[in-house]
Amino acid sequence: LGIPHHVADFRKIFADRVIADFCSEYARGRTPNPCIRCNEHIKFGRFLETAETLGAGLIATGHHARVEKDPGSGRFLLKKGRDEIKDQSYFLYRLGQYQLSRTLMPVGDLTKRQVREKARALGFPAAGATESQEICFVPGNDYPRFLESQVPEAFKPGPILDAHGRILGEHGGILHFTVGQRRGMRIAAANPLYVLSIDPAANSIVIGPDEELYRKALTASRLNYVSADAFETPTAVKAKIRYKHAEAEALVIPEGTGKVLVEFEKAQR
Repeated sequence: LGIPHHVADFRKIFADRVIADFCSEYARGRTPNPCIRCNEHIKFGRFLETAETLGAGLIATGHHARVEKDPGSGRFLLKKGRDEIKDQSYFLYRLGQYQLSRTLMPVGDLTKRQVREKARALGFPAAGATESQEICFVPGNDYPRFLESQVPEAFKPGPILDAHGRILGEHGGILHFTVGQRRGMRIAAANPLYVLSIDPAANSIVIGPDEELYRKALTASRLNYVSADAFETPTAVKAKIRYKHAEAEALVIPEGTGKVLVEFEKAQR
């Protein structure tokens, strides 16, 4: 294409900021989203810095999202991509005003199908390539094997409990599990059982029926308001608690510095 091509090595910062966080979060009994960390620290962090040292005023990415400037406030807004199925704005919530002001998202106004059609018309070999849904640094998408190679101490056996503290069985390490999971417990029961919570301090997991997975509220931290000012009073929103979660009506209530209580209109799984 006649465009100068530069290669930059981000392996160390990627290992320190993305992979290490992925492992430590799992060891804490949580389920991390490394793509969000990668966007914050690599793609819109070190990559943007490197582009600027090369004299580039803007960076362009293939995210299905849109950046628009609000003429009234002058603030840059992060908006969903036109393709609702492929929208990736959820993964970009850590971006700030400076990063958004330096970013182009040329496929944000297109559907995935339109992107493929354009690529095909331009003769790009990747026009029909299959999409990867896996995490790039986990070979074969085998989370347990990867985590065991990084944090073997987190794979010691521990008890599987019910909500009343009764021991129902034994697990082979809390890193095998995430809240909502059904498989892998090897416990016979009349009805399906799911992981309700994980206690890394006690090295235990608590399981129960599907209906016990529902909650009406959560506390959110590490907030970034992106396109608006921080809420000072209770504010009605539509909220989602994971990428594929359907938006739900909720009330966001400020709770001191850096935290909010999110109360859903209906309990969410």
